[in-house]
Amino acid sequence: MEDRSLPASINYGAVLPQAVPAIQHRRKYYPNNGLAFSPGGNNQIRIEISSPSALLDPKNSYLSFEVVNAEAGGGATFGFENSPYSFFNRLTLEQGGKVLCRWDELSRYCCAVINPAQTNINGRGFDSLTEGARGYNADGAGNNAPEVVPAGLPAGTSPGTAYLNLNHNSDALIPPLAGAPGASKKFAVPLLGGLFTQEKMLPLPLLKPGQPLVVTLTLEVAERAVIWNAPPVGNGYEIRNVYYAASLVEVGRDVLDQFRMVQQNMGGSLVISSHDMDNNSDTIAAAQSGEQVIRCPSRHKSLKSLFWTAHSENYAGTLGPITQAEASSLTYCGSANVTEYQLKVGAVVYPPTAIRAPGVTTGANDYDKKRSECLMELAKAFGSLGWTSPTGYLHTAGYMTSILNGGPNGNGNGDNGALIGGFPATLVPQGSQAIIATPFGIDLESFQRTAIESGVDSETLAEAVNLVLTVDAGGVGNEDKNINVWSLYDQHYYFKSDGMMDVSN
Repeated sequence: MEDRSLPASINYGAVLPQAVPAIQHRRKYYPNNGLAFSPGGNNQIRIEISSPSALLDPKNSYLSFEVVNAEAGGGATFGFENSPYSFFNRLTLEQGGKVLCRWDELSRYCCAVINPAQTNINGRGFDSLTEGARGYNADGAGNNAPEVVPAGLPAGTSPGTAYLNLNHNSDALIPPLAGAPGASKKFAVPLLGGLFTQEKMLPLPLLKPGQPLVVTLTLEVAERAVIWNAPPVGNGYEIRNVYYAASLVEVGRDVLDQFRMVQQNMGGSLVISSHDMDNNSDTIAAAQSGEQVIRCPSRHKSLKSLFWTAHSENYAGTLGPITQAEASSLTYCGSANVTEYQLKVGAVVYPPTAIRAPGVTTGANDYDKKRSECLMELAKAFGSLGWTSPTGYLHTAGYMTSILNGGPNGNGNGDNGALIGGFPATLVPQGSQAIIATPFGIDLESFQRTAIESGVDSETLAEAVNLVLTVDAGGVGNEDKNINVWSLYDQHYYFKSDGMMDVSN
């Protein structure tokens, strides 16, 4: 009889599996190296995660912490960037002193790439409760404050107090504790890193006793982590009440024995597959133009996507001038006047035809056409081209623009300041101003050269990986540009029979 594929309505062979006896509960894991953390003091948070009998469900677990203004006596206030990961420059996962994964420049990656490109407009409402985002609240007010409407004006039209979703918080949102007791914000966010962003539960009982998983979060400096109304003169901010709220599933001994049997059948290792990230950076001087090569020494068997941003650390040309502390220095980035870009692995370029970017333009129509190509390639890098909102809340007023004379006037290159009418002007957003981010992406699976290739292998032949940018005549702008590159690659985590863990890359 010829094999047939039966529809679900008459496929009586497809039955539900029997449930595994289990008990779910929640446990809080606290740091083992202190109770309070600050960038100028104890600047690392270390949390050990272990259990002799329970599985960890990473998709239903989260990190919780409280941020206070530690500028007692200094008087400086601050508001938040657009992601609570702005407080963490680096995340590492270790076991027994061995680093299993390390995400550098995590603060910039989350603020400039992940949050604006993967959170849609409705998600901003959720973020206003869990991540301190400005969602439907008035300028400088708490998240539960009603809109203030001056007499005679209809609702929603009052200047400076209208409900906004795509602006930063006011830089006066969190005053020092000495001046306003209780001035703080509590955050709840999922824990990032390869093991914590995949679907499978983590078999913690398979780990060697006394060798737990250790999550280490290194704090970002105060000048970058938040948006200040004046440069901080003390410790900046402080993080307290930190814990990892883990969803644990207790299972019977028979289930754990079955895990060990599968482990032995797979050569002594139980495998969980996910993705991890490399970070590399370089600088392009303001006067440089033409082809610029950014080295990305990422040697992995399967590179999936690449993301990059261009930002300036020079604030001398701003009005005042302002300092880095008073700017949205993690989220804000620009086009660097790039006209096209592609990735080169060995002698092969991806994509074969370079992706076009605006460069320096004066025509609004031409500018928007080239911006759309960059957005579509970014969506492909996230694998979300068919989604309803493939690039989050990036939009025409916040992508390759600046606060003053952005977009069609050619000032969306990421410069923090410029001379406008002969006078200094600030281009980088500050407190209460619009969120502006310009991430770029390259998909390394859409351009496969063979049907069986998954991503790009840069490890086997030890091939050089370079991001090739073509910069318009005149250079990347009036300020040097730091190019940050994040390479996403496949990673396999091995739970070995000796209770230790290993990784494929």
